[in-house]
Amino acid sequence: MNDPSPRRFDYPLSLALGGEPVLVVGGDHEAVDKAKRLHRAGAVVTIVAEHPSAALLGSGLAFVQRAFSIEDADGQRVVVVAPDARAHAPLLWAERRARGYLLSTIDDPPFCDFASPAFVDVGDVKIALSSGGRAPVVLRRLREDLSAALVTPAMERFVARLAAMRDEPPAETRIERVKAAVQGFRLEIRVRFPDWFNEEG
Repeated sequence: MNDPSPRRFDYPLSLALGGEPVLVVGGDHEAVDKAKRLHRAGAVVTIVAEHPSAALLGSGLAFVQRAFSIEDADGQRVVVVAPDARAHAPLLWAERRARGYLLSTIDDPPFCDFASPAFVDVGDVKIALSSGGRAPVVLRRLREDLSAALVTPAMERFVARLAAMRDEPPAETRIERVKAAVQGFRLEIRVRFPDWFNEEG
């Protein structure tokens, strides 16, 4: 199917990208953000940017400065298209099955096989937030607030201690020990809406 249509991303997945080739097309700040996240996931990232932004030039990331060619996508596991390279999305969409990659075009759901969730990382705990590409501004605020509440030295130590406890012998009592250790841990949440929003309307 080459004709894009409205898409929903209702089935969340976590990809294992360690050692996998991934292509980022574009050179704006979104390309830098995605490339850094992919690097952290262990992917082997290639960035092709015809017009690298100041964000890319100052990022320390390696990139190839030239126009994108569809052959750049050959052999890639995933291709990510940044907003400044969105003109290449229709061709990449049409070729994705034949060339065997998954495609994500940032902020352009019709040209996506998947939507990248917003992440909150607390040590080994990763919280993924997704709106199916419909409300990225809400995800950004949720990520900011959750990060402010959870990404703290105490929380990171707590997660690390629980992970170590899980690995301590004897294995037969591991589940009971961890369940007991987490008793009393709670996340208390209060939601505040903007003045213009009528909760009942």
